[in-house]
Amino acid sequence: MSFIPFDLPGFKISRTYSLENKLIITACSVQVLGHCPACQTASSSVHSYYQRSPKDLPSSGKAIRLNLLVRRFRCNNPQCSKKVFAERLPNVLAPNAQRTERLNATLQIFADNFSAEIAARVLKKVSMRVSLNTLLRLLKRAARVVIRPVKPLRIISVDDFAFKRGRSYGTLVLDLQTHRPVELLPDRTAATLAAWLRVRPLLELVSRDRSPEYARAFEKGHPRRCK
Repeated sequence: MSFIPFDLPGFKISRTYSLENKLIITACSVQVLGHCPACQTASSSVHSYYQRSPKDLPSSGKAIRLNLLVRRFRCNNPQCSKKVFAERLPNVLAPNAQRTERLNATLQIFADNFSAEIAARVLKKVSMRVSLNTLLRLLKRAARVVIRPVKPLRIISVDDFAFKRGRSYGTLVLDLQTHRPVELLPDRTAATLAAWLRVRPLLELVSRDRSPEYARAFEKGHPRRCK
């Protein structure tokens, strides 16, 4: 049995090996039952197997890649429309996720407390390579429940992020005094941001990139603070 210096709950490790600066860990799920996500019926009837290969937290300076053999179960409830379902791995990995829950939680801490550019640079040095858009998407996810500030906003940062890379973009607004997301705008146009700025006359300082759209937004929505 191979040994790894951290837990992988619900899995049995079958192999570990190094590849350059990466550690590959192969494991098989050992859960006896799966529960249908549609009707919650328990099943032990295995339909098929498939592999998931998410990124995990690094260890000893090496990036970690998991090769997880997981199962599809047959739903035994004749009234359920979902005849086959993939087993859920709540302690390790969300459905369709490319990163483990613990890696996402760590990235979220960096996304919440640093700018995306600084966070990406620091994370790269500790073997957690991540793109700026990934960090912005994590902030977007946190902003789905918008945090309304107790005090009026005075210092903010605006940045764009991709809903769908190359096709659809939004604007994320951060309170730079609390380093928390406060607004998620549906696009990155000057008109949308200008309208948001007009109803916030107490803003004193805004951090932005060189986007001409954002520059026009400040000229239209907050001309007294635009330099």
